[in-house]
Amino acid sequence: MTKLFFAIDPDLHKSGTALYNSETKKLLSCECVYLWDLFIMLDKMVNITIFLEAGHLDKRCWHGGGRGGSSNVGKGKAIGVLLQEFMDKKGIKYKLLKPDGYSNFFKDEKFFKTQTGWQGRTNSDSRAAASMVWNRI
Repeated sequence: MTKLFFAIDPDLHKSGTALYNSETKKLLSCECVYLWDLFIMLDKMVNITIFLEAGHLDKRCWHGGGRGGSSNVGKGKAIGVLLQEFMDKKGIKYKLLKPDGYSNFFKDEKFFKTQTGWQGRTNSDSRAAASMVWNRI
C-alpha cells in the first residue's frame, strides 16, 4: 500500500504544500496553492496522511522578518485555524505538527534540492511543508 503524506504550511495568500511518497522516497509536489484550491484538494484526499503546521496553537509571538512580519505571521495562524476547522467539519483526518523552525532544509533552496532531488521551483513556504513530510515512514 502506498503511503502518501501531504503537508500544509498555512499562509494568507498561498499556503506551502508538499506531497511525499514514502515507498519511492520522492516528493510528488512541492508548491504553494491558494486557500480555495487547498480546500478543494483536501476534500478529494483519500488514504493520505495530512499534516498541518500548527503555528496557530503556539501562544508565543513569532516575529517575522521586516516590516509587518508579526502581522503576516498572525494572518498565517488564522489560515491554520480555518484549515483545521474545515477538516474537522468535513471529517478529514489530520495531524498537527509544531513548526520546525529555520533549518537549512527550509532556508537554503540549493541544500533542499540536493537533499530531496526536487528540480522544480520552491520558496520557503513550500520547503517548510516539504520538511514536514520528507523521509516519513
